[in-house]
Amino acid sequence: MSHHPILAVLAEAPFILHGWLRSGNTEAARGVVPFLQEALVLLPEGMWIRCVRVDSGFFEEAILSFLEERKLPYLVVARMTSTLQRRCAGLKDWTVLDDRYAVGEFTVQLFGWSKARRLVVLRERVREGQDAVGRRLRDVPGYTSGCG
Repeated sequence: MSHHPILAVLAEAPFILHGWLRSGNTEAARGVVPFLQEALVLLPEGMWIRCVRVDSGFFEEAILSFLEERKLPYLVVARMTSTLQRRCAGLKDWTVLDDRYAVGEFTVQLFGWSKARRLVVLRERVREGQDAVGRRLRDVPGYTSGCG
């Protein structure tokens, strides 16, 4: 049986703040709020959390609300539902970062959410022979998009 760790790592420090070793078949977001509560208690005095960054397995109302209630800045990769894919494909206003990347944003209240939240979209121009990090949207040929 494989194991699926969940870790709290302090940025720019060579140690782990807190960790749980979980069964490999554990759903990603299961138990995350209690884990974060424990990690915050263990946070050494004088240290603060610059940003909580997690993947789309943690894109859930309970986790987002927990972070917001504690005023913890976060970056969560969005789970690309059909609603979010349509919203990404419909974006018209982009801020160009360079010849490959641009960002856009919108506010949305998804089903089951207690409030609307701002989502930022990273658009990447697809180049022949290079892997892109986002998801290709049918309505936007030549680009991939990621949302969080």
